[in-house]
Formats: sequence, structure tokens, C-alpha cells
Amino acid sequence: KRNLFWMVPGVMEATAAEICPGETTTRTTDLPTATTAGYLHDRLMTFDPAAPLAARWANVWPPGLDYAETWMTVLDPVRDRLIRMGFNGSNGGVFNVYEIPGKSWWRGGLGLNALGKDIRCNKEYLAVDQVARVIYCIDGISGRLHRFSMDALTMADLGLVPGGALGIENYTYIVWDSANRVLLYMPPWSGTFHAYQPTAATWEAIPIVTAPPGRRVGVRMMAYDPATNVTLIMPGTDVPTIPDFFLFRYAAAGGHLPLAPTNVRVQ
Repeated sequence: KRNLFWMVPGVMEATAAEICPGETTTRTTDLPTATTAGYLHDRLMTFDPAAPLAARWANVWPPGLDYAETWMTVLDPVRDRLIRMGFNGSNGGVFNVYEIPGKSWWRGGLGLNALGKDIRCNKEYLAVDQVARVIYCIDGISGRLHRFSMDALTMADLGLVPGGALGIENYTYIVWDSANRVLLYMPPWSGTFHAYQPTAATWEAIPIVTAPPGRRVGVRMMAYDPATNVTLIMPGTDVPTIPDFFLFRYAAAGGHLPLAPTNVRVQ
């Protein structure tokens, strides 16, 4: 709508080994000086790639509610909102909504999962089906798949994921494949890959076949490109060292059975 990127707190860290010149580790805003640009902390910002260099970042608004342990935000282009998952000590699992035209934050509750436990999606990856207008997340603590309606603003429990609970947060790697209308999930460390079929409410196991053969596949980030119908799988430093990125394209024939999926090594 505005041709902007939104940067939404979220966890914002500043460590002595990683800060930029002129930035401090105090976790507060560093105001600009004659020699430093200044760095904003815990601020909702926009980035305009078409603007002149000095005007690309805009300081829009405070971070809002429940942002301290929120790691991902979704843009709702229909209702002109930002939606993020959070956790509140008094309310349990929550969602936060930022109304872009009105510049206002508000909170809603996620309720409990099918086992009567809090839903913890605040640190997990979110995958958006813009056609069905739903957001998927996997609660790593409970190992349950959830689907959030961007219209009804309600959360549904879709049951256990393959492999079950991880017992920790921030490791449930999912993307929404909009070409094949499946949710792709690669659990960490397991050497497995899965696709969830929303229409059938079933999971399928996807063989991990690499080209060249025999490459180890690890994941710390996944992203889906709808223009090329390709998922990018990237390892990280907190899994055993894997030097390769992988590209994956899902294929199905005669139902939901995959044709030999192939991961392509990127040099």
C-alpha cells in the first residue's frame, strides 16, 4: 500500500562485539551527534528503499504492547494492520495489533491450546496464507500447530506436529508455499522435512534428497519466494557447521505425494 518495509520490535539486542560506531550497549536510543548517526532502540520504524539515503528510515511510533519477547510480525494488507504474537505474564499468549492509519496498538488473547495450556508463538516463525487470510505458527514448547484468523482474530489448535514437542522456543521453521498451498516445516536437528495439507488436515514426510547427493542439511532460517516457487533453507552457527544453503521446490502429482524433491547447493 505504501511501498515501505516495516521494522517492528521485537527483541533488540546490542552487544559490545556487534555494535556500530557511535552506538552504545545501554539498550536505549543513542541520539545523533556531530560525528555519529544515532541509533533508535525499541521504536516502530519504516524503511523506504526509494527515498534519498538520509530519509529512508522513519521513526513512526513506540513499540507497543508485549514486544519484549516478540520475534516476528505480519502485515495485513486488507485491514491495513500489523499483527504480532506475544506473551504477557498476566494474560498468557496474546496477539498485538497496530492500526496503521490510526497509529494505535491494542491487545487480544490467544486463549489456551487443546490441552488447556498457554499458546507460545511469540518467538516462533509465522507463515502467512494471504488468500485464506490465516497465520500459521508452531508452538515449540508444546509441539502443536496453530492457525490464526486475520479476520476473526481467533486461534485454532490443529494438533501435534511431526516429531512432537521441542520443549524450547524459537526453533520451529515454517514457510507457506503459496503455489502448492502447503505449509513446509523442517524441525531442527532431526534430519526430517514435512508438509502440512490444510484441506486434508494431514502431514506428509518429504524425502531430503540433495544435489550433489549426500549433503548435510541444517536449518536456522527458511524463506519462500512465490515468484520462483522456491524455498530457501539456511543453516546457522548454532547447529553443527553446514557450509551450504539449499533451494527446495515442492512438487505433487495425483494428490499430495511429492515428486523427488531436490535441494540444490548454492556455491
